[in-house]
Amino acid sequence: TAPTSPDTEPPDRGPALWLFAAALALQLAFWLGAADRDRAWHAGFQGDAPLWQELAAKAAAGAPDELFRLPLRPPAMQWAVAALWNGDPAGAWWLRIGCALLAAAVAPLVYLLLRGHGERATAVLAGALCAAASNLLLLGSGLHAELPYLVLVLVLRFSPRGLIPE
Repeated sequence: TAPTSPDTEPPDRGPALWLFAAALALQLAFWLGAADRDRAWHAGFQGDAPLWQELAAKAAAGAPDELFRLPLRPPAMQWAVAALWNGDPAGAWWLRIGCALLAAAVAPLVYLLLRGHGERATAVLAGALCAAASNLLLLGSGLHAELPYLVLVLVLRFSPRGLIPE
């Protein structure tokens, strides 16, 4: 094998796994510890979640809606919610788990991005702060369009070599 330099070595993924586990534990505790855990969103941040629920119910019933034709909301979120959910609040729990998983992915992605550009301790601290950030806990607590796009932007910041070790 060819010798490696610090610039070509993949970042240590151990802290990323711990950050993901800690962030997921915080996300699930925040969701399950709330009185509104049976809804599609947290009372602290309703956002567009009621709209996503309404659109999912209309899509499942085949009912036309003006919002299906107008690009007022991010289209990928609209299509995903309509395809994955019928709008019934009893079925929202698995979508909220998906949102918690996406939100938990932010902390290790931030760590991995920063680890390639600085000190390990700084990257771990930044990832830990992301994991415990109240705004990310709220964002991951319901159906909010910003979350999948945030994860997508973070993933796109990687070079292919940074994602797949050689």
